[in-house]
Amino acid sequence: MTPRGQLETFLTVEEVAEWFKISPRTVRSWVHLDYIPHMKLGAMVRFSPSTLLEWAKKRETAGRTTYRPTISLEKPSRRAR
Repeated sequence: MTPRGQLETFLTVEEVAEWFKISPRTVRSWVHLDYIPHMKLGAMVRFSPSTLLEWAKKRETAGRTTYRPTISLEKPSRRAR
């Protein structure tokens, strides 16, 4: 969000890749698939930082809190032939 009267600075593919710590190729792929919010200005692709933050927050999960794998330390029994 920008203070009133100031224009928001848009990000390039390379800046978004650096921001999310992914490759620029992945960002371009996401643009091609319309997976990530973006805008095209002629041949240029630009991203709104505030829109990207909202988009990322919607995809945030708390992670698994109840999953506990059961691990057996016993050797498996041999089947009779």
